[in-house]
Amino acid sequence: AKCKFTVVKAPTKLTVSKTALALGVDQKYFIDYELDNGQDYTALTFTSDNSRIASVGKKGRILARKTGFATITVKA
Repeated sequence: AKCKFTVVKAPTKLTVSKTALALGVDQKYFIDYELDNGQDYTALTFTSDNSRIASVGKKGRILARKTGFATITVKA
């Protein structure tokens, strides 16, 4: 068996479209991001500093759980 793959340049800059966001309880939002290498990058990590207020999934979906403030961090 053979396998072909492409190696792309790793991103050096990550930009998110929104730096502040207000959601109602139970609302969802997918984080829109852009990498400087023009590729989708599967090794991004998304974290919330207060998952009781807003949780974030592995693919960048934010779920507003209850009233309050949370910071979502995205890393490449």
